[in-house]
Amino acid sequence: LAGHYLTLLEAVVAAPQARLSALEMVPPEERARLREPYGERTSIAMDRCLPQLFEERAAATPDAPALRYEDQTLSYGELNRRANRLAHHLRTHGVGPERIVAVCLERSIELVVGLLAVLKAGGAYLPIDPACPPERLAYMLEDAKPVAVLTQQSVRERIPQGDFARVSVDEG
Repeated sequence: LAGHYLTLLEAVVAAPQARLSALEMVPPEERARLREPYGERTSIAMDRCLPQLFEERAAATPDAPALRYEDQTLSYGELNRRANRLAHHLRTHGVGPERIVAVCLERSIELVVGLLAVLKAGGAYLPIDPACPPERLAYMLEDAKPVAVLTQQSVRERIPQGDFARVSVDEG
């Protein structure tokens, strides 16, 4: 942050009449480092959805690390396989287009697997913090009327009863 501020101050001194929005805050060496893995220009295909783009990346670089959390690392291939398994399981519970899945998971690799699985199943996810008070949790689930709640053993008992499937990330 201090380096960005210093770069901005140097830009102001060099061009005092310039608009603030036109000045650089990121030093040139950091800008170059940020562009390095993707090249100068990156284009994203607007005719495909995130799950399709992820599938392409997983097929192209299956062994590359896709996700790191604490001491765990998941490759693109393994993340894709786990998300596909869970997506198929979610579909058996009615997840699909215009269907909401409440995702009540602690921060973990399973959270990313779950979110990707919901998208692959064609559903929409509603993130719910497992630390919410029980009344708030019950209200959100009643209001959203999800077809399923995606959870894990450590928070499963906090989910109130409702007209939805309870799916554990461990099941997929």
